Amino acid sequence: MKYIEYLHSSNKELFHSKSIGWMINDNDLFGKRVVNSITGIDKGFITEVKAITEISQIDILVFFKLKNGNVKFIHIENKINASEHYKSFGEKDTKKLGIDSKNKTNYSQTEYYYLRVKNRLYSNDFVKKVEKEFNSNETELKEDNWYYVFLTPSNYLNDTQQNSWNLDGIKNKWRNISYKKLIIDNCKDDFDDPSIKQYLQFLNQQFKIDHDLHKGFLSKVNVDRSLKDKLKLVEKGHLKHCFLSLKNEIKEKIKDLNLFEENSYEVEFKTDAGNGRVYLLQFFFITNEKIYNGKSKSKIGIQFEHKERGPKIKFFVSAYDYDTIKIEDPSKEQYHQNLQNFFGVDIYDNSNRFQQTKNFFVQNFDMSLSKVSTPKGKTFGSLLSDFKKDYSYDSLIKVFIDFSIFLKYDLEKLCLEDWKILMDKIKIKRID
Repeated sequence: MKYIEYLHSSNKELFHSKSIGWMINDNDLFGKRVVNSITGIDKGFITEVKAITEISQIDILVFFKLKNGNVKFIHIENKINASEHYKSFGEKDTKKLGIDSKNKTNYSQTEYYYLRVKNRLYSNDFVKKVEKEFNSNETELKEDNWYYVFLTPSNYLNDTQQNSWNLDGIKNKWRNISYKKLIIDNCKDDFDDPSIKQYLQFLNQQFKIDHDLHKGFLSKVNVDRSLKDKLKLVEKGHLKHCFLSLKNEIKEKIKDLNLFEENSYEVEFKTDAGNGRVYLLQFFFITNEKIYNGKSKSKIGIQFEHKERGPKIKFFVSAYDYDTIKIEDPSKEQYHQNLQNFFGVDIYDNSNRFQQTKNFFVQNFDMSLSKVSTPKGKTFGSLLSDFKKDYSYDSLIKVFIDFSIFLKYDLEKLCLEDWKILMDKIKIKRID
């Protein structure tokens, strides 16, 4: 393994962030090209460009000055493999940030990074750090002085934004740019340093490809190859982009079918959920009532999960606040039994709950209805099956839309007493 490949394997995003920051600081002309490709500002009007990495949760911060004396910033969020994370805020926190929450408590990283610039306490602290790092006392933190870049391995699907953005009345401030466009295309034999030349060679190997990529690239074979590290980084990035596009299309189709009320369902895609690498796509309905002993709402839905061992399909239920709700030890066995009863798989159950949905899984995936899988101490319970078929972008859309139709039919037959089965004789605790 070459030294560059070794460094890359240890922490992909940090390695690339440090390398890009180094290149910007090493070559003034390259730095100006980077700024120009992001902002459109003429290179001749830019007098100074500097970069620093890993400051105030910013992967790469680019600081640049203009001839008129203005100082501006570029926040580059570097995403190689990981999904965008979310931050949860209470009412007091949102007020401190100057956020009009409108019942929104979870904010994506890119939403939060944009909103916090408006916060005076954050701004004052940030200005002090910047002036110290860049030896400047000309910093003025205005919203108009910021540019936001979501840097990804691939951006072939120009119609699909790769960051998560759902702020009412505020246009997405982040621009998707690929490694090829931002770094490779802005290098014009400017560097003499052999280490940078070796890094650029690595970028050309991993982030350039001699053909276009499209949605048809999403397949069981290519996901397997990705999980076994047999794809280039640009191909892995494109695969993730396809799943993001798939998530958005499923959400729009469910909305067009008018199956559920707005804000009563979610469609999510993750690549770093649980243990190990995974491509995870899920749709779920959210209850109005806090089913989990008044501490959390419930969610019920379908989950497609492809790990190295292969793909699985799940019909699941859990607390909506899955990460913070835990079943206490004396109740774990009882909760498993309650899940059996809730799904109607107990041999003594005659309720026919979820009959249409279960038939859908049996007919399409040969799913066994005899046992519910339950992680110890967690609220997630599911009926599951191996996803034995090949799959594609279009076939996964059909699976999720068909499921949502059957689930809607079955949910209309449920009453609150059915949901209460989950918490019969159960003690839970919140682990905030």
